Amino acid sequence: MALWFLLPLLLLASLYVWLIESFRKAWETSPAWESDPEFSPGTTVSIIVPVRNEGAHLKRCLDSLLEQDYPASLREIIVVDDYSEDDSAAIAASYAGHGVRLVRLEDIHPGASALSSKKRALAAGIERAGGELLATFDGDSWAPPRWLSSMAGYYEQFKPVLMAGPVEFSGNESFLHRFQRLDLYAMNGMAAAGIARGWFHLGNGANLFYTKEAFLGIGGFAGVDHLASGDDVFLMQKMAKAYPGRLAWVKSPEALVQTVPASGWKTLWLQRLRWGGKASQYREWQLKAIAVIVLSFCLAIVLSLLICPLAFLIALALKSAADYRLLKSLARFFRRESLLSVFWKAQLCHVLYIALSGTASVFVKRYKWKGRKLR
Repeated sequence: MALWFLLPLLLLASLYVWLIESFRKAWETSPAWESDPEFSPGTTVSIIVPVRNEGAHLKRCLDSLLEQDYPASLREIIVVDDYSEDDSAAIAASYAGHGVRLVRLEDIHPGASALSSKKRALAAGIERAGGELLATFDGDSWAPPRWLSSMAGYYEQFKPVLMAGPVEFSGNESFLHRFQRLDLYAMNGMAAAGIARGWFHLGNGANLFYTKEAFLGIGGFAGVDHLASGDDVFLMQKMAKAYPGRLAWVKSPEALVQTVPASGWKTLWLQRLRWGGKASQYREWQLKAIAVIVLSFCLAIVLSLLICPLAFLIALALKSAADYRLLKSLARFFRRESLLSVFWKAQLCHVLYIALSGTASVFVKRYKWKGRKLR
């Protein structure tokens, strides 16, 4: 019985190692982008910030956007309040004198909170945006001063219709936060590799740019607007189909956006259920195949501990070797090599949480997020 189990386990291990090595090689050979310090921008940019109950973080978010070294005459900041139950709208309104415009979904769609979503909030902001280039940003995120100049500089030189940039979790030095940082580093590497090689398209809505012309050209979120999540990946996949070869991932520390990690394991679980639930809706078969391989391999590792401890050690060693090489390269880019000190603990946690959350996301189609029941 152990032998019959070992053969498919080794096959999954081989596929997994090949995938991770492919991502690592693509990441390391992708050129880094460094903006010209003398860059004089000419592109108008509208920064859309959809918020729901982000009062604890919104001031830092808006301060970082106002501190960008980008001409105020070429940028606008639009905060779209998605029926917040805290003081998010009041905070955004207090920045009116600094050029921040507040749009309330309650004023546009009175009493429709239960029907709203992040896509609806983004669409409302985009409809009112006057910039050539749209930047989506999260209310619990913040950016370094040259973020906008770096992304706009890349756009003016290469003219992609969509650009994704790096995102990192902030937080403290607890294991929970370190684990999330390493996990997000891997997602950054996977997204960058997929776009650079034209294999698939992933990105993070906290650092996403696209032209308004292209957004309108594909009909915006039409066709995916019934899904609560995926304002980033589903839009990217529509863009890739309509404009093949014109998407980019900007590999630049200057463009690194920081965001708030999940505050507890329960919050992380709900977040990962939401993320995992998108997999069945992916329009690119490559992403579906990757999701199946990763989930199957992690499930097999967990089962091998019960069936054949030797197989468990072999599979875990192969996964760990591949993951460590990728994460070491990514941690170097993010200047956080010290995070690798928790690698082994994080590795065991990663296997278990992928197996559990991945399996649960197949069956759990409803969940709560920011006070709403979503599917």
